[in-house]
Amino acid sequence: MTYFGVPTDRTCADSMDPVQTALPHQAFTASSDDLVNWTHEGIAFTAAIRGSDPTVWCEDALNCMIYMGGGGVSTDGGESFVEVEMSPPHEEPNSPDVIGTVDGWRMYYLEGTELVSATSTDGLSWTREGECAISGADPTVMDVEGEVWMYIKAKASSRPGR
Repeated sequence: MTYFGVPTDRTCADSMDPVQTALPHQAFTASSDDLVNWTHEGIAFTAAIRGSDPTVWCEDALNCMIYMGGGGVSTDGGESFVEVEMSPPHEEPNSPDVIGTVDGWRMYYLEGTELVSATSTDGLSWTREGECAISGADPTVMDVEGEVWMYIKAKASSRPGR
């Protein structure tokens, strides 16, 4: 597992929001044999700019990429990443998730409050496709036996009873 975390001694006194902490922002790894008990392994990536909720995608068992306010590449299966120049589809894609396609990769992310997608053939340069027909937040995308599944958090409604 790769996750964004901030040690408690680095959190802001006026906010427990980890995104508000001073740089550097870091992605950590943890492993588990049973998906219940986890062992913290260490820092996998340090973002040069503010970031949160890393997304990691792998071409194979060893070659992976990460996006968390900046991009990185790994040749050790995602245990550590080296920063690379990445051209995201938006200045600050929020809550991105990436899935493989026949031609490369597709990223789903929030642009403001809109769920949008972008494509890339190399995982570094992204081209925005446009708004998605569905709405929501925090997209999680996965391939389940050749079918693409997406979990999104429903947008809150301003009308009572919805």
